[in-house]
Amino acid sequence: MRALISALVGIITMGGMIVFSSASSAMSDKPRRGANGQLILRCDASADPALCNAVAKALRAAQPAPVNMGAAPSGAGDTVLALEVSTYTAHAISGRLSREAGGNGPAMGPQLDFDVMDSGLSPSLLAQFANDLVKASGALFSSN
Repeated sequence: MRALISALVGIITMGGMIVFSSASSAMSDKPRRGANGQLILRCDASADPALCNAVAKALRAAQPAPVNMGAAPSGAGDTVLALEVSTYTAHAISGRLSREAGGNGPAMGPQLDFDVMDSGLSPSLLAQFANDLVKASGALFSSN
């Protein structure tokens, strides 16, 4: 089922930390991928490797296709996604996933903004951002 998320603003309190997250776009509630092909995640050299790994892990958890980082497409069923990070500081991340090849549906996922008010970005917060980003971008790699 696809849902229109016109404005999603979540405030999450985690162990005394306040985290703000927002996204906007039409996306799939349940990301899925057909049995044919793999997902290839491309991260720019300037992207934090920990963030790229967190997004790859979130993609693996969200759908059944193999996820490879930086591999070349090997078949017609492969989908290439790019992680586009527009802001990355000690307290904030803004980014989106876009589809460079394969798949169907929209070619660009929503911009997700993630801000931490009273702490730095920890590995668990990077994982939370990655999971939220993948969930919001499911239409990029769904099998519909």
